[in-house]
Amino acid sequence: MSKTKTSFKCSNCSYTTIKWIGCCPECKEWDSLNEQTIAIATGSTKIYSATHAPQLVSLDTIDTHDLPRILSGIGEWDRVVGGGLVPGSLIVITGDPGIGKSTLLLQVAYEIAKTKRVFYFSTEESLQQLKGRAIRLTVRSDPSIHFLKTKNTQDERKKEYFNPNRSS
Repeated sequence: MSKTKTSFKCSNCSYTTIKWIGCCPECKEWDSLNEQTIAIATGSTKIYSATHAPQLVSLDTIDTHDLPRILSGIGEWDRVVGGGLVPGSLIVITGDPGIGKSTLLLQVAYEIAKTKRVFYFSTEESLQQLKGRAIRLTVRSDPSIHFLKTKNTQDERKKEYFNPNRSS
């Protein structure tokens, strides 16, 4: 036995919603949402997954080996983030509008791009705004830094960029 699930996917940016709307809220394209129907099997499906339960541990049982760090070359930034960025870590930068978050992160990205490949995902600023800021900061264009403007944090295009076997 199966049920069907209907959703609407934007043909321009892949935004998905459960109901049809005239204008895609992600890319602002009109009449770009197309209906998709997916068959879902029903019956003896599990509503839980067989994952391991989390275990409580004490601090003295945690391995404290030194983690590799990526230095930006910006001394104060490297100090604030604990001696450099840990690969695979996530750092959230917050603050009032206009205090320099994007300017700082663009500078850090360009410094790290001297030795590593950098992916800069912007959820608020357009790519044109980022380029304007880069010009004002007089940072050079670098093929090791890639930019993507997206509001969807689960964007499928990001997976392509994170593939370590991907060339350039």
